[in-house]
Amino acid sequence: MSVPNLQVENMPLGEIVADVGTKEQLVTLTASATLGGAHIDGTTEWSLGSTGFGLGQYTFRNVTLTTLQDLGLIDPATQLPARGFFEGEIGFSGPILDPANWTANAKLTRAELRPLLRDDPGRTAEANRFALRNSGPLLAFIDKDGVKLTTARMVGEGTDIQVNGSVGVRGRTPLNLSILGRMNLPALSMLEPDLLAAGQAQVDVQIRGGFERPQVFGTMGLQAASFYLRGVPNGLEKVNGSVRFDRTRATIEKFSAVTGGGELTLGGFVGFTGNQLIYRLNAKAERVRVRYPEAVSTTFDGELNLTGTSAQSLLSGTVVVNRLGLNPKTDLGSILAEAARSAPADPIQNRALRGMQLDVKIETSPDAELQTSLTRDIQPEADLRLRGTAARPTVLGRVSVNEGEIQFFGNQYLITRGEISFFNPVKVEPVVNLDLETRARGITVTINLSGPPDKLNISYRSDPPLQSNEIVALLTVGRAPASATTAGSPSNQGGGLLQSGGNSLLGAAISAPLSGPINNRLQRFFGVSRIKIDPELNTITNTPQARLTIEQQLSREITVTYITNLNRTQNQIVRLQWDFSRDFSVLAVRDENGIFGIDFQYRKRFK
Repeated sequence: MSVPNLQVENMPLGEIVADVGTKEQLVTLTASATLGGAHIDGTTEWSLGSTGFGLGQYTFRNVTLTTLQDLGLIDPATQLPARGFFEGEIGFSGPILDPANWTANAKLTRAELRPLLRDDPGRTAEANRFALRNSGPLLAFIDKDGVKLTTARMVGEGTDIQVNGSVGVRGRTPLNLSILGRMNLPALSMLEPDLLAAGQAQVDVQIRGGFERPQVFGTMGLQAASFYLRGVPNGLEKVNGSVRFDRTRATIEKFSAVTGGGELTLGGFVGFTGNQLIYRLNAKAERVRVRYPEAVSTTFDGELNLTGTSAQSLLSGTVVVNRLGLNPKTDLGSILAEAARSAPADPIQNRALRGMQLDVKIETSPDAELQTSLTRDIQPEADLRLRGTAARPTVLGRVSVNEGEIQFFGNQYLITRGEISFFNPVKVEPVVNLDLETRARGITVTINLSGPPDKLNISYRSDPPLQSNEIVALLTVGRAPASATTAGSPSNQGGGLLQSGGNSLLGAAISAPLSGPINNRLQRFFGVSRIKIDPELNTITNTPQARLTIEQQLSREITVTYITNLNRTQNQIVRLQWDFSRDFSVLAVRDENGIFGIDFQYRKRFK
């Protein structure tokens, strides 16, 4: 009996064309099928005896995991973690009337798996980069329980692993695989898009359970790896360690890395149950440098703990600052003013940082130092608490400084007492209380600044005592007073200069002096400490003329000043001032007439 060209069309999954024939108690079926893009060709023979035993041989092309799911071989409710493509041949045998007891041997000449990113299809190109392909034929045995791999080697970019075990087609725990070999760490970005990793890992793990929530057992070793989390200023380099997997938890057995030029050791575990990561991590840092914010570089030791999930976590612990460095173009006043701005912070793209709460204690070591081209001999003492979130941090506590020199809003000052306090629990709002002392033209000026940087209250005094307008002229353009007067004596020209808006004038002179940007450029190019222009020089003819003053402070005690009349360049003054102490100074002058002289100054204050 022969039934040629049996054709079944318009099936939901495709089309089947078959040719059936009989010969001497055998039924032969030659078939060609197209199912969901897959192509299958082969021949099957069954005996017509009582057993009805048969066997078949088929080849297949472009079979995908989706095709198997559509055919019901994989539970349709399962969300597949990857896309798979298979080509090869399969031979099977068994009783014709009992398909559940059929067995088969498969040989895959092509097998490929690519990560499936349902939440971000735009990363398809990145997923293709981490595809795994077979190296040599893959051999598997198939029965009613699923697929058992006997020989399977998968390779990819930086990956070479041996896979053994089984994948079930039914049941709640279809996965039982063993993976041994090396794995490319950049593939971890498939699990965490904000993570950038490099290097390789040696893996020896077993994967069990279901497709949606597989359980992992075994170990992973890291050597010379690196990790960078988007939005975090420091990454991890030269990572060495081992991680142990126990179901849905990765426990760090040992972990050491280099970050910011210092050493970091890490412990704890990360859980990966569901759609969120669970953190229980602790870190110990030694001599680690962090550049945050951009103009500030901090070197510190510390112990930090990270607990919570990738959606909501808490970073806590203690940080001990050893060194604080400022950008050469930045002074303390600019940083405080920037910190006090109430403008909303830029949105953080990293989802792990968006939900991170902060509770970190910040202290200074006994030999902590502040280093910048604008400061000298400053040893701060800090007792701060960093609170808020990573997106909007706040600071509570105070920083004290009782000695050293600092460039505050463009001028160089000796700190006699200083304190910066943070009281506002909802934003970073520094409150300054500084006593600063500077010397100009042999006169000591002491200024007290208190309050927030945008609303500084300024009080001042000088030795010998000067009037208000003379202090302003001395600090802004370096003009020496005509004569010393008492602070309380009346002034002929604007004695109330600092009483009605005078603080704003002095504040403007301190916060944005005319010479500020010029000073920076000349100091870098010529080595000049300060340049000032006095537009109000009056000669004996009462004709206003301009005077240029260039000053170089060679040390705390020695200052060289060059003064020239911009209208008459032959009128030049060169002055060298050497302050042996607060009371005794030597002043060497070459005046505009070319006459040299040396003055000895001794100051005695009577109380």
